[in-house]
Amino acid sequence: MDSPKVYKVIIVDEDMRRQLHIKNMVNWHALSCELIAFAQNSKTAYRLYREIYPDIILIGVSGKRLDRISLIHQIRRMDENVQILLFMDNYSYYRVRSYIRSGIDDLLLFSLLTKEGLQAAIEEAKAKVNQNKRHHAAVVDGVIRELQQCLLLRKEDHSSEAEDFEKVLQHPYYDFLKEGVLMAYLRIDQIHLIHYQRKIDRKHLRMQLEQILKENHMALPEAVPLFLNQHSVVVLFRSNDPTQILFLVRSLHTQIQQLLNYDMTVVISEPFTKAQEMMDQFDQLLQCSQNRFYETEHILMVRDALEPNFQRLHPNKVGFHQQLFNAVLMQDFERVRSIQTQMLDYMEEYQILPRDVLAYCSFIVNNVEGRESTFRLQSKHFPFEDAGTVIFYCETLTQLRMEMQQIWTAMELWINEKNQPRYRRDVSDWMEFIHKNLHRPLSLAEVAMHFQVSPSYASRLFKQEVGQTMIAYINEVKMKEALVLLHESNLSIKEIAKRVGFEDPYYFDRVFRRYHQMTPRDYRKKLKERSV
Repeated sequence: MDSPKVYKVIIVDEDMRRQLHIKNMVNWHALSCELIAFAQNSKTAYRLYREIYPDIILIGVSGKRLDRISLIHQIRRMDENVQILLFMDNYSYYRVRSYIRSGIDDLLLFSLLTKEGLQAAIEEAKAKVNQNKRHHAAVVDGVIRELQQCLLLRKEDHSSEAEDFEKVLQHPYYDFLKEGVLMAYLRIDQIHLIHYQRKIDRKHLRMQLEQILKENHMALPEAVPLFLNQHSVVVLFRSNDPTQILFLVRSLHTQIQQLLNYDMTVVISEPFTKAQEMMDQFDQLLQCSQNRFYETEHILMVRDALEPNFQRLHPNKVGFHQQLFNAVLMQDFERVRSIQTQMLDYMEEYQILPRDVLAYCSFIVNNVEGRESTFRLQSKHFPFEDAGTVIFYCETLTQLRMEMQQIWTAMELWINEKNQPRYRRDVSDWMEFIHKNLHRPLSLAEVAMHFQVSPSYASRLFKQEVGQTMIAYINEVKMKEALVLLHESNLSIKEIAKRVGFEDPYYFDRVFRRYHQMTPRDYRKKLKERSV
């Protein structure tokens, strides 16, 4: 059974005797109220309001001054629901009218105040709090969903424009934008990789994030959280002070790490006041988050972000893949790790386009696994069959380094296992010879002569062990290598044909079409269309 709601109350009055009088006039506990704090001036009162967010504020005024009006205006700009009860020591039409127009909910005279009268006023205030909160919650939910929808559409396909933001932000709820606000984009790092590797409950993750945001003053009414999905949220702060927001997000980041054991990247916008500025800042938040591949900091500021100048990777110019293939072939995994470090350091130094880095790493791992399956003749499947998926889910270079280390460790263990070979030793030697000589024409007779066996013996044994003729196998591996060259190099079709041992480009064209159902030129054209 839920415990009854306790209404938080603060008393503001420069006269401490009146504070004490009001405190002792009624049984606050019996009214389901808790007196949280007292203040003697407006500055302290507003600070307490921002810290406590009370349900009811009792404000005492005396003399002819109107010095509490600015406090009431400040509070009303933040909160339409808090009940403000004003106590006056004497009646003045002008003063009463001024305070009523400032936004108070009830007015009481000290000289006529009784225990019963105060109790009745508090009960009425409580009822209004409940009524206002129900109505306000429904309205706020609606306007927040509209803004969420704008942000989601903008994020997915830019189908929402400045006019759409303008229409939503015209609602009075968003009037606080006029004074300047900041926005932060918070996203759990490597979420797709985390979910792929251990299947997290994303709904539970969102509930945890909502609770932590609330504990760190990043929820209503201090801020407006706008969840884009279960693992990322845009927070609209009622503040234009970057230092204050930076302090809040640092505390949040620490809690996320400690409580959820996840890293989170936070990008903070510049202050803005208009719909167009909000849309532009949101675009920049997303861009900073997407371009963080080489970033090591988890908290970023849009104002400090530099436009990345990513370079395209030309694999044949760097040659790391061939060095890694040779090192793996020699089973020198210390050198493998050293080359990998050099390779990823190179990517970082020259700011290689992240998708090219991931594609290159995936290409290397897949080719090493394929070559080892053929040459090392493992009888067991490679234990890291999803290596390509894991690599493409890496959002940062730091994560990629870690995942590649794990992949190479799995590869080393796999290669070092003493399993029965898949093929006979002599057949595996023939296959290795074929792979080493892909760059020139090869025939069954040449392979047989190299290993001092008859062509008929070689043909029969190869077909028996591998399941296809040697010529078919030679052409197959040549066509696979041609695919790689078409994808990874800018060589002409004629040059690629020579690289895989075809002197006649027209014959190369026919063989390629037989294996891939299109010409090399059509395949390259399709690759270009896909990249565009």
